[in-house]
Amino acid sequence: MTPSPALPADKRFRVALSFPGSQREYVSRVAQILATAFGEEEILYDRYHTAEFARPNLGLYLPKLYREQSDLIVVMADKEYNSRRWCGLEWSAIYSYIMDGEIERIMPFYWEGATLPGLNDLEGFVPAELFDPEQAANLVLERLARNDGKPKSYYAELGSVARKAPPDATLLTPPQGEPDRPRSFSPTSRWQVGVIDEVGSKEYGYEFHLEYPVFQSGNLEAANEAELQFAMETRNSFKMRIVDDRRAVGSMPSYVRGRFSVELFNETFVSIRYSIRTYFNGGAHDFPTTITRNYSQESGTLRTLIQLAEVFSDHELALQKMSEYCINELQARSGPPEDIEWIRRGAGPHPDNFSKWNFTNSGIFVVFDPYDVAHYAAGQHQVWIPHYVLDPFYSARFATLIGRH
Repeated sequence: MTPSPALPADKRFRVALSFPGSQREYVSRVAQILATAFGEEEILYDRYHTAEFARPNLGLYLPKLYREQSDLIVVMADKEYNSRRWCGLEWSAIYSYIMDGEIERIMPFYWEGATLPGLNDLEGFVPAELFDPEQAANLVLERLARNDGKPKSYYAELGSVARKAPPDATLLTPPQGEPDRPRSFSPTSRWQVGVIDEVGSKEYGYEFHLEYPVFQSGNLEAANEAELQFAMETRNSFKMRIVDDRRAVGSMPSYVRGRFSVELFNETFVSIRYSIRTYFNGGAHDFPTTITRNYSQESGTLRTLIQLAEVFSDHELALQKMSEYCINELQARSGPPEDIEWIRRGAGPHPDNFSKWNFTNSGIFVVFDPYDVAHYAAGQHQVWIPHYVLDPFYSARFATLIGRH
């Protein structure tokens, strides 16, 4: 890809991302959006440069990319950032920018409890809890535009990442009996975004906003119907809970806020991940939930939703391997010793522990929501299991579909 016009001649990356593994899902979405504006080649994010980073001297090589080859460095720090070895290496390189007075090239995002060595309590930062990944990406693009002396929306428009519907968005014609069937607008040529957006009555105050994919390919009509049905069932279940519990309007209304990401879209697979936050009036906090939905396409025909057991020739042995891999990975990130047993329970070889998974081009992505493998404050955990780990267990059919035969 030709470098973007504003990329300085002596820089390789428009944006570099430094983050702990505990924030992988959030940062991966930010990286995807930034890549729509500049391409993956100009975003310093580990999964965009896997082959390049497979080297014995990465500990020396990587800090130089931050220090010498990056235009804007975005530090996304939570309370675990300082305890992570790779974050420490990256921060040492990043801090040298600050010491050299190049503060415009650093943009910190903080989750609650985060600190960065060498900085005082007067530094400015973005409170990450208040912004979803799309909003965070737009802030990064705005900062780049300001640094380059351009209008603040310049790069956001280039990447087409503004989430609102354009003025000419086409309304889906609602069938009779479904007056609130959602609208649709188009951020990509492969799928549109359908939305159910609803506000409750004065008696039962609530807000419901759930986005879902509307694929443009003709052979995915069944998937479109299934995703719409999923969204409507989610709404109906939420509303029933409010009415059954007689949750009247309070200082904070109950809500559902959900978005999706398409983790894989090709001629053989469609893999969708929903990130949904639910709050009920009177609760201490909202609760994030992940729901994943995977389809396969064979000979131009869409199959029904795939269950993980269908992917492997021996599901039990595959679960053992996935469990072993995830436990080792999560233990390496773990904080207090008491979390170890929690991890072993939540990532043990039981099908329910691996119900949230997505296909990607290079492996299977597993999500553990709060309380699955750690307490609520530890947030969500994600583990990517490379294909080569699971190759011995894939069924012949799926090995062929994913090109691993």
